[in-house]
Amino acid sequence: MRCAGERSWQLSVGDDTSLTAALVVRDAAGIVVPRDGGREPADVPPPLLDPPPHDDVLSPGERAAAGPAWLAWYRALVGLAVRDHHDPPPPGVGRAWQR
Repeated sequence: MRCAGERSWQLSVGDDTSLTAALVVRDAAGIVVPRDGGREPADVPPPLLDPPPHDDVLSPGERAAAGPAWLAWYRALVGLAVRDHHDPPPPGVGRAWQR
């Protein structure tokens, strides 16, 4: 994933079980992720290449309503994954290095 002026990153299914589970839930339930200015949010991967079986557990309205909560959950999981893989600053180096 690349955003202008930001670092690029890549996510592969299986890299993180929580992120993979969130993507499987999204695709299996057909959750509609809220659009950002008419486009897919830049920080959300596209549908899985090998999608899980679709389950009609949610109505179309419920799918759209679940989107904002799913997006908040996914972003929280990404934050946890980044935090868990973030290298601690070297001894004696302050907050500037962390930023």
